Amino acid sequence: MKLCLLVNSGFEELAKQEVEELVNKKIQVSTQVLEVEATPEEALKLATHLQSVRRILIAFDSVTEINKAKFDPKLLSQLFFDENTFKVEVEQVKGNSTRIEIAQKIAGEVFSCFDKVKLDLRKPESYVVVFFNGERYFIGLDLVGKEINSREYRIFLSPASFKGDLAYYFVRSSGLKIGEQLLIGFAKDGTLAIEAVLFMNQLPVLKQNEFWKKIPILAKTAYYTNPVKEKMMVQATDTNMQNITATRKNSILAGCKDYLGAQKYSLDEWDIKFSKEQFDRIILQVTTKDEDEINEIYYQTSYVLKHGGFLMLIGRPTWDLTISEKFELIECKEIFKGESGYKFWLLKRL
Repeated sequence: MKLCLLVNSGFEELAKQEVEELVNKKIQVSTQVLEVEATPEEALKLATHLQSVRRILIAFDSVTEINKAKFDPKLLSQLFFDENTFKVEVEQVKGNSTRIEIAQKIAGEVFSCFDKVKLDLRKPESYVVVFFNGERYFIGLDLVGKEINSREYRIFLSPASFKGDLAYYFVRSSGLKIGEQLLIGFAKDGTLAIEAVLFMNQLPVLKQNEFWKKIPILAKTAYYTNPVKEKMMVQATDTNMQNITATRKNSILAGCKDYLGAQKYSLDEWDIKFSKEQFDRIILQVTTKDEDEINEIYYQTSYVLKHGGFLMLIGRPTWDLTISEKFELIECKEIFKGESGYKFWLLKRL
């Protein structure tokens, strides 16, 4: 089967790298969409482990003109049980009337190929998604039944929280490698730390989903699990006990509490609580209220970070960051997600 992996703008190359690491398949990349052929087993492996993807579709068709969309009746018979209910969702198309017209067109095409399904706009069992990337319409059945980048574990939230795919983007942009010693400062609700733990230990992002039982071709497919390996710990600190409690609770929901050390430490305690040159990498999300602590950040990170190690600072795009003489600037990049903008600086400890 062909999968269409929908990603937020700017995450295409990261998602390509991630898919190659998981299944080593040829991937076609276009704006906000990756296409890859996969077996049912590979499809579930991707669904449970991809961290950079927003939605995963089992592809019906992709067209430049929506009226040319045609579906394979044999494929649809493998994706819907008799009497299944479905709804059509249309993304990135302007105008409500246009979206309704497209949804009606696609629903009609589904019925013409497999007339044993029913339309249900309130509580559908399945979602057929039409995604327009500005060039083509990508149409398919949502394999998970929802957007997966928000993460099910994100229940106890901080106002400065990232969604899972953005946190993962920063983790991978830091250059983190499996087996390295990582410290997350200003942990907030723990999303950065949890995404790092999931990556380092190759743990599932998504637990076994009842939705798959509603798709005939996947209903009896074995749920993929990685063999048990040595635990790769990630350390996380925050000055606010409420944030540490949120981090711990979210890590329990994510199934990775035993891989995460979350402690209420203030920044000026790092040189007491941690060993000199203990960490290979440090990531800090520096909000406006923390920007005045930049000198302490440089002092503490230069103590606990190995020579040649890396520090990533994530802040607002307009932050006028001064680089310490103890560090070398390796990369500086801005990323925008919706109306929010971020900038990161990747520094190397000299």
